[in-house]
Amino acid sequence: IKKKPILTYNKFKTYLKDYLYYYPRLPNVIDPPLFDKILNRYTDKQNPSNTDIIYENFDNAIGDYLYICPSINLAQTFARFNLDVYFYYYTHIGSQLL
Repeated sequence: IKKKPILTYNKFKTYLKDYLYYYPRLPNVIDPPLFDKILNRYTDKQNPSNTDIIYENFDNAIGDYLYICPSINLAQTFARFNLDVYFYYYTHIGSQLL
């Protein structure tokens, strides 16, 4: 993809809700107050119509859901069993859009 798709705030909200529908786990569906907190975390209040920022925030939300949160949960599980835990947080952004 050479150009980011345009993602409006309404589409962002719909896609995020669809993606997180079964959060935290099947068969439960996401609780509306929890979804509102997640939406609030990934919404830029100062630039609510900036499609580039909306796209980046959606990317961050999905990345956190797929990679960061499971890694933290696993590290916490290991720590409960008094196992050594090392956590690396990579911040490099690739030069190619996926």
